[in-house]
Amino acid sequence: MDLTFIYSAESEVQRVKQTSSKSAWFKQFNYRLFFPKGFDLDTEDFSNLKSQVKKELIPDKMKKIEQKINEDWVINGEHINNFLDSIPYEIPKSLVITLTQYGVGGSYWLPNRIIINTNYSWLDGFETLIHELVHLLIEKPIIQKYKLGHESKEALIDYAMTHNQYLKKIFPNYKIQKDFLNHLPDKKFLNKLDWI
Repeated sequence: MDLTFIYSAESEVQRVKQTSSKSAWFKQFNYRLFFPKGFDLDTEDFSNLKSQVKKELIPDKMKKIEQKINEDWVINGEHINNFLDSIPYEIPKSLVITLTQYGVGGSYWLPNRIIINTNYSWLDGFETLIHELVHLLIEKPIIQKYKLGHESKEALIDYAMTHNQYLKKIFPNYKIQKDFLNHLPDKKFLNKLDWI
């Protein structure tokens, strides 16, 4: 699977606008949101946004994070390949990864886009990448098919990260999201997912 990284003022502006449009939804689930300095969440005036984003853009930081994620991907390549081979769902041939300083910790967009927020100092970029990759892989065949709500979806991702034989080798200290712990689908449902 090929990884392509994006970090630019244009992608940052897009991220801020997208996050702003869904801010009420993010707040409903207690997500911490990052925005450019002085950004007014209630504004519809984005005229100064690009200039502020350009001031805050740190390409060297993004390049280091890209390198670290690539290194971790190579180091864990065998486990990643085994995990992907065990998944009975469609696997994208490539991932487009946007590194950002804004929004929530991580996001995904079908068919192959992942967004990683580099301002979440307590989140590892590589771990976030794999978490969002699992989201991508199960979105259509599991989440949409069974109409799982957001809390159940996040609980299921955490369960996969801590129970799949390959993922738990990569992330033995993965921390589950406590807000979603009580929303895990029942055992009967989990038993259908033989890759976990």
